[in-house]
Amino acid sequence: MSSIKPWCVLKSQPLNDYKIFSTRRDCVVSPRTGETHDVYVLEGASWVNVLALTKERQIVLVQQYRHGLREITWEIPGGVMDDGETPEAGAARELLEETGYQGINARVLGKVHPNPAFQNNVCYTILIEDVQLVRAPRLDGMEDIAVKLTTEEEFGCMIADGRIAHGLVVVADFWRRLWRAGASPRQRMTASDKKGSASMRFFSQRSRRITARRSRNQRTCPPSEGGCSGVPPRR
Repeated sequence: MSSIKPWCVLKSQPLNDYKIFSTRRDCVVSPRTGETHDVYVLEGASWVNVLALTKERQIVLVQQYRHGLREITWEIPGGVMDDGETPEAGAARELLEETGYQGINARVLGKVHPNPAFQNNVCYTILIEDVQLVRAPRLDGMEDIAVKLTTEEEFGCMIADGRIAHGLVVVADFWRRLWRAGASPRQRMTASDKKGSASMRFFSQRSRRITARRSRNQRTCPPSEGGCSGVPPRR
C-alpha cells in the first residue's frame, strides 16, 4: 500500500479569467511536513483529439500556426469541448468545423491528463471512421487551417522524425496503435499498470520485429520515402 496521502485544501481563491482557461490559488497542507503552501491551478474545459480515418485508412491532418511556439505545425483535428458536450459529440463537431469531414462510429480510444501538476482537465482521443468531405471548413477568426490526408504509416513516420511533435498527438498515435493491436477499451485504459496487458504484448512484439529487421541490416526510410516503419532510426 502506498504511504502517499492527498494534500488537504484549506481554502481556494479564484484569480483571473483568460477566456481559454482561468487560474485558481489553493492553500494546501503537506501531509508529510504539516507545512502550508500556495499552489496554482489552471482550470479549463476538457479537450478532444480526433483520429479521423477514411475508408482507405487515411488520416485527416491539419496544419496551423501555433503562437506558443511561433511555428507552423502538423496535428490532428481537435479542440475544446463545449459545456454539456460528450467527447464523441465534441470530436465530431471539431472535425466538421476544422476540416469539413464527417464520419461514423465516433468512440473514445483513451484519455490522458495533459499536465496534472497544475491543470485539471482531460484530453480524449476519439476515433471517427469512414470520414468523407461533406462541406467546406467553417473556421473562426482565430483559425487558419490547411487540411491533408496521409496514410497511417506516414503518420507514424511524421511522429518518429519530429515533423509532428505535439505531445497530445503523439499520445493519440499510441491509442491508435493499441486499437490496431486489438486491445479492448479496458485494456487500453489500464495498460500502464496491467502486467501482460495487450499494450505490453504489442510493444514487446514490435520491439522483436524491429530488432529482427535491424539484424538483417534493413533501415528505416527517410521522410521523403514510402514504407517508413514509424520507428526513429538508431543514432
